[in-house]
Amino acid sequence: MIEKAAKDQRKPNRLDLAAMQMETLPSEIGSLTSIKVLRLSNNKLSSLPNELASLVNLEELDLSNNQFTSIPAVIAKLPKLRWLNISGNSLGKLDEKALNGLTTLKTLRLDDCGITKMPTSLGSLLNLTELSVRDNKIDKLPTGVSNMLQLTFLDLSGNKLTSTTELKGLPRLQKLTMSHNAIVKVDSALIGLPELNSLDLSNNKIATLPPNMKSETLAELMLDSNQIKQLPASIGQLTALQKLVVSNNQLTSIPPQIGQCTMLGLLDAHGNAIVELPVRELASLTGLTSIRIGNTPPEVLPDGTIAPPKPKKP
Repeated sequence: MIEKAAKDQRKPNRLDLAAMQMETLPSEIGSLTSIKVLRLSNNKLSSLPNELASLVNLEELDLSNNQFTSIPAVIAKLPKLRWLNISGNSLGKLDEKALNGLTTLKTLRLDDCGITKMPTSLGSLLNLTELSVRDNKIDKLPTGVSNMLQLTFLDLSGNKLTSTTELKGLPRLQKLTMSHNAIVKVDSALIGLPELNSLDLSNNKIATLPPNMKSETLAELMLDSNQIKQLPASIGQLTALQKLVVSNNQLTSIPPQIGQCTMLGLLDAHGNAIVELPVRELASLTGLTSIRIGNTPPEVLPDGTIAPPKPKKP
């Protein structure tokens, strides 16, 4: 079956066995030593044969949406593996050594696996650039995560995390998504990461922001659906900011320092109780093309400035 499927593939060095209702992967898979990409998603696999280790050129392995309850040990024997997706399996609590040996990985996806705790061996993945563990049950990250100095993309959304402290030492991180967690505090060091471009902290429990925020790289900041009562004056020190979403919080004003965000193109603050708006400062932002303060777009006055919100009728 395996050899026939390989001959039927249109792309050389790629084998797609997805959605074939397989419960076991035949051992003859070991004979296909030249393949670089193997898709086994949407089957009924719960284990992998030892012969898989013979795929010495394999670079990408997709095991998503199967019936694995642990990460198969044979994967660590694939010397060139750089991309692994094992999302949609019931992994639960991973063994502390579950990720040992996966040191060649650059991308790892463990979404929707019911994971309650990430193993300390996560810190051994020193070449990892992209990690996604969204929609799990993780409430704390291992300290070793700070060892992943090559990480540029990290998706932790849909978990139970309460802190961002473990992430403030990732110098190459560019995009961080932590929406739908239980975060109550944001570290200023996280916002100031030297290459951070996009930060999504929406749908958490954040009440206050650090007073000393500063970044020359952060272009997107999503803080909607939290409990924030005030934006600090240091918002003006986010000099690269292009998109700011603070909708559905408890804000009553926008600080005038917003005028220092000269690259701002989108401001969404609807769903708040804003009664004070820095009209002159907002009007000075020539690149601001999209703004939403109330439940409707703000009124633009004849001189091109933005009208302050009208007081609610008693």
